Amino acid sequence: MKALPFFLVIALIAAIGCGIVYLVKKRRQDLELVARQLKLDFFPKGDESIAPMVSNLEFFMYGERCDVSNLMRGQVKRNGKPVTVAIFDYSYTICKHRSTEFSFNEDSVSIESNSDTETFCQTVLVFYDESIDLPGFSLRPEHLWDKLANFAGYEDINLDRFPAFSKGYRLLSNQVDDIRDLFQPNLIKFYENNKICTEAIGPYLLVFPFPPKHQSSSLTMGDKTFTKSQYVQPKDVKPYLDLSLKLLNLLEKNMSAVRQ
Repeated sequence: MKALPFFLVIALIAAIGCGIVYLVKKRRQDLELVARQLKLDFFPKGDESIAPMVSNLEFFMYGERCDVSNLMRGQVKRNGKPVTVAIFDYSYTICKHRSTEFSFNEDSVSIESNSDTETFCQTVLVFYDESIDLPGFSLRPEHLWDKLANFAGYEDINLDRFPAFSKGYRLLSNQVDDIRDLFQPNLIKFYENNKICTEAIGPYLLVFPFPPKHQSSSLTMGDKTFTKSQYVQPKDVKPYLDLSLKLLNLLEKNMSAVRQ
């Protein structure tokens, strides 16, 4: 098989680059339209105003070269009351392995650093609702690497009444008793039907989609598994927002029942 002529290779690379630029621009334009429809402010390159929201969630404490784009920010109504929401595309890089090699020559020392990294990209929704106070927890799909992590001492919370749920999900929290009270049958059914990852603490709730079926969690480090996912398509942002608000309602309902 003959190699492609050099000019064809350059043309192919240029065509791929132009295609990527077009898709990025098209997504930004479509999401800006969605933001207007939802009456949310739009920041194509993100905005530092969301720092207080993301700084309280462990999800955003890991990774390098973190980037926020296509940020939609403002307030939506939940049960007639305003709730602050931020919806944005988020990418970050995890270093799986890093090594440094030293080469000693007669008059000098050469240092070469190598790293094995992987980048994750997701559309996330973050809520701030001062009317609720959720126990801290994270929930996502459970995979083989998680089971190996359990043997290393990073055990998730298994709910004996819901073995299928416990088998398919990894639920972590330092407030085990509160979490067992919170996860009632209505909440279990919601997660089984809708397949969304969640992190919560106090008035903050983070939601993002499960990875597609053909993907799996690709990296587990200690008690942390970094889950590949995909961007939410512009047409699906409103339904996903409504679904996430439904989850917030369920969490509030169960918390109220526990306190009574």
